[in-house]
Amino acid sequence: MHRYVESYAAEKKWLDLEHCTELLLEMVHLLWYMRAASPTTTSASSGEEEEGQGRGANLMMRRIAVGLMSSIYLGSDPTDKLGLLWRTWQPATFSKQHLLNLCELGYMTFKVSEGRRKRGGRGELGRERT
Repeated sequence: MHRYVESYAAEKKWLDLEHCTELLLEMVHLLWYMRAASPTTTSASSGEEEEGQGRGANLMMRRIAVGLMSSIYLGSDPTDKLGLLWRTWQPATFSKQHLLNLCELGYMTFKVSEGRRKRGGRGELGRERT
């Protein structure tokens, strides 16, 4: 996906670039949802066993989200293309919906990344960093 963003921008395939932006936005929304998964679940009919299974599933989703975030934003070859998308935006070339998607993508990217800062130096899963 991310290599397509660069090639579409280089080849000036603006409509394809708009579709990539929509997909990236959906991916970041999913990443935020996975990262914000509550460590506990509550249900009126849930027993002790169901609550433990829900907690384990949410913990696993959060770990997957942390892995995805590190590969997207912190890897040796970061695949975050937000800067490239903003640099290629032109008022007369792209639709208003594309601009809206870019704004929301930027907002969601900051929202996903600020969760770690709010934990006060703790690791993603609430443990002290070593």
